[in-house]
Amino acid sequence: MAFLRIDDKTTPTQGIHPCGDEPVTLGRGRENTIMLRSTYVSGRHARVRRGDDGGFLVEDLGSHNGTFLNGMRVRRASLLDGDCISIADSQITFVDRPAGRVVIHDDSDEGTDENRFVRLAPGEAPMVRSLADKAPAMELATSGVRASPVDPRMLFLFQAGERIHAATSPRQLATSLLELLVEAIPCERAYVLLLAQDGEWIPLAVAEDGELVERERLTLSQSITSRAISEGTGVMVGDAQADLRFDPSRSIVSLGIRSAMGAPLWTGDRVIGLIYMDDRVHPDAFKWGQLDLLTALGHHAAMGFERLQLQQEVRRQERQRLELQRYHSPEVVDWILGSDGGETKLEAAEMEVTILFADIVGFTSIAESMPPLELATFLNEVLSLLTEVVFELQGTLDKYLGDGIMAVFGAPVTREDDAHRAVQAGLRMSEELAGRLSPPHRAIQPVIRVGINSGTVLAGNLGSHRRVEYTVLGDAVNVAQRLERECTPGEVLVSEGTWRAVEGRFHGELVGERSVKNRQKPVICYRVLREK
Repeated sequence: MAFLRIDDKTTPTQGIHPCGDEPVTLGRGRENTIMLRSTYVSGRHARVRRGDDGGFLVEDLGSHNGTFLNGMRVRRASLLDGDCISIADSQITFVDRPAGRVVIHDDSDEGTDENRFVRLAPGEAPMVRSLADKAPAMELATSGVRASPVDPRMLFLFQAGERIHAATSPRQLATSLLELLVEAIPCERAYVLLLAQDGEWIPLAVAEDGELVERERLTLSQSITSRAISEGTGVMVGDAQADLRFDPSRSIVSLGIRSAMGAPLWTGDRVIGLIYMDDRVHPDAFKWGQLDLLTALGHHAAMGFERLQLQQEVRRQERQRLELQRYHSPEVVDWILGSDGGETKLEAAEMEVTILFADIVGFTSIAESMPPLELATFLNEVLSLLTEVVFELQGTLDKYLGDGIMAVFGAPVTREDDAHRAVQAGLRMSEELAGRLSPPHRAIQPVIRVGINSGTVLAGNLGSHRRVEYTVLGDAVNVAQRLERECTPGEVLVSEGTWRAVEGRFHGELVGERSVKNRQKPVICYRVLREK
């Protein structure tokens, strides 16, 4: 099952809320499925619903302060197991797996006699070696099945393969396989579990007496699980209750289990989970051929689980790429998502960069003369064109500032010509804006002003654990913003440091010293006219 796990530090709102066919709404209003009482939460803030593909989506409902997924603001995004949704002070974890808990009972005892276990490695199983081998007879349930010359083992694996390839989620795969397995091998209990990186067992499907059920707590034999996982082998116990070699106080006997077997979900180089079956009534409930089948199925199923995990990872990367493309050029995105992983590349560090501020001159007057919807369309087109120029010259969009933008050249990727490309961007924005607009907006004849400065900044992912964004901080940023405010319409002003870095590549003239707000020393600046 899929559910939301709520942790709200402002109110006692905590616990687990299931996700199903009905949307789950979150907000401050009483009509919501989940009420969040922070004053920073909108009345109807966000919702989680099932998408057309059967997965789940989170959608922002036009909230004032935004909805964040794994630190990034989103309007709509698909959800994967473990994703963190942040709304104001509330942290909501999306979980797409059962909420049950698995307990591994310590039934090991000193002096364990290995001969009491039947063990079968995946490579030793006749099913793995060849379906044509004359292995011991398979003890499959055949009631109601028409006699067929087809080897039942081959038919079983064919049906399992169909279900593996049709599954779209790990839980669906586990449930579908367990249904097939308990029809073929009668047992009292059967589990399919995945082994998380932290060593926690994740129950994906549980069956009792041939029926799929939900259980809050599962207890497994450590004797079976430890051997299956550590040795990568199928393991079977015939009659633990009658075997005097088992210590009744600590062993599998203490769990009331008579017969049991387990097989690892084995991918060839690692074990990712376990298929477990037991019976507390019948001795020798399982046969060698069934252990053979279970071991082969474990290997077959593991490849299906690995395929689904790879698909989820691709979806994560696609979503991460879409988010990064909002702020970085395609070349920078490729670098961030390169071999060493993006998170470490975006950690905060001091860097030499060039910062550009640009905004529309007289935007207040323009806004007064246009209806809100038309104004929004105009502003979106202008900001989109300014952003395209930044990306064309491999800069990074730091943020939108109402009717303007802040861009950075030199972070997260540093190049020798960062200052040159920043000044090129400023000129191109100022010279080409009107010509690149659609005819209705071209008639408005918008004019921008641009301020540029170079210096040392702290660049990286900055913010709280609930909201993180890539940005730059430092005095160099403040100087660039002050220069932009000193510009006349259509002007590109750069600081002395930036001019020295690009001198000889542009025609320009000394403007002189400009006093900027909150700064004791004036800034020497230059007006850039055109590129040489």
